[in-house]
Amino acid sequence: MIVHEQWVQLIEYCSYKCNYSETVTKGIGVEKLCQATDVNFGEKDKINNGWILSNNNREEYVIVSFQTPVFINEIHVYESLNPGSIVKLEVLESQRNKWWIMWQQKSHRDKKILCQNIFKPILRRYRFQSNTIRITLDPRYTDQIGIQAIKLIGSNIFDINLHHITLSQAMMNLYEQTLNNTQLDLNRQKLIELQRDLIGVENLSNQYDRQFIREGCLQKLSRKGYQQRMFFLFSDVLLYCARSSSPVLKFKLHGELPLKTMTVENTDERIQIPNSITIYAGNRSLLVAASSEPEKNKWFHDLKSAIENVKINIDDHKHQYTSTIKSNASSENLEHSIVGALDEDDPNQLDRSSFQHRANTTMHVCWHRNLSVSINDHRQSIKNQLSGYLLRKFKNSNGWQKLWVVFTNFCLFFYKTYQDDSPLASLPLLGYRSSLPSESDSVNKDFVFKLQFKNHVYFFRAESQYAFDRWMEVVSSATTAATSQLI
Repeated sequence: MIVHEQWVQLIEYCSYKCNYSETVTKGIGVEKLCQATDVNFGEKDKINNGWILSNNNREEYVIVSFQTPVFINEIHVYESLNPGSIVKLEVLESQRNKWWIMWQQKSHRDKKILCQNIFKPILRRYRFQSNTIRITLDPRYTDQIGIQAIKLIGSNIFDINLHHITLSQAMMNLYEQTLNNTQLDLNRQKLIELQRDLIGVENLSNQYDRQFIREGCLQKLSRKGYQQRMFFLFSDVLLYCARSSSPVLKFKLHGELPLKTMTVENTDERIQIPNSITIYAGNRSLLVAASSEPEKNKWFHDLKSAIENVKINIDDHKHQYTSTIKSNASSENLEHSIVGALDEDDPNQLDRSSFQHRANTTMHVCWHRNLSVSINDHRQSIKNQLSGYLLRKFKNSNGWQKLWVVFTNFCLFFYKTYQDDSPLASLPLLGYRSSLPSESDSVNKDFVFKLQFKNHVYFFRAESQYAFDRWMEVVSSATTAATSQLI
């Protein structure tokens, strides 16, 4: 089998060129398609290859031909200006003089694509050879359309398995693109959430390549001894904060340490302080201690990895560090300043900064339970969501209460029925341990699992073995997030 890659040889017909010739500027337009390739695709002189310069209410089309008739496998359209205007691709069966649809847009696009695009649709394939295609455009999409080149890929033999391979590849590409977009959206959402809840911070979500890595609680050594602080690790900077005195539950920035000058040291043995790490950044050093050895190991691993990545990309101009501190403060005096603090005597400022208190955010749960959560934990959490009826029982009660339970974002939300708009209560599961009831619990029921954090104990009963297995699966994803081992 011989595979041919061809570019446009001849413009057979152009409907809008014939009907609206006065609107097409000389020297630019559809004629440039002949023998055009993807060389320098996206450059300014190629972007200006405009075809339609006025709106109308009818579809227009262009017919192009290639040198060699083939069994068409792929068509690549290099859209240089206002991509997304193509609504249909057809192939000509010359023996019967009939056009056959290879691809057709199902619905009109409301949102325009702003950058250049290589359009590679999944085609319906036919058992005849052709070298002529018709591209139908929708001028209502935009007032100017530009295509730099069109590539036709085909073979001299019809391969019946090629369609399945192409579809499989397209599905895999779609999956990878969706996964990447989901991760980008999750990171963006986390940055916006933190910027909202951190006082004295700006530009946190403005830097497009800043990646959230881990947030959690550590004990920081100061002149007053060890003090509880919230630490936030990003791909370029480490922030640490303390609870603010504002009426709303927020955290005030106390320090900012760029990773490009940072080193970390495991100081357990040297200073004999359990689970401690020393952080050096420029002429500053911080001694911090985690609540447990697994917590320390996770922080140490993520810090080392982030620092190494910064050093690898230090010459990459795409990774420019942007300070998160508000412009009228410096990282040297920030810990003893009041910059960025909420002015509690100013009711207007209070109104602007107030927001609905959400004690279930991972930041607040980590603060109260002395834990940390990574971006990988967040990615895992969005894969595990479940809702359904469960029977709930407290440790010191005998009765079971039937509730509609929703699990999402490391948290159980309890509703009286599935029709309720707001929950009766909620239970963040970070720090909890999930298990089966023991004999001492005296719970003689089937399909029961137990949740425990320190002295807080809850029992939940599912309605079937299948429901029990599903609940144990999703609940375990949250209860193990704060205690998972490094991979």
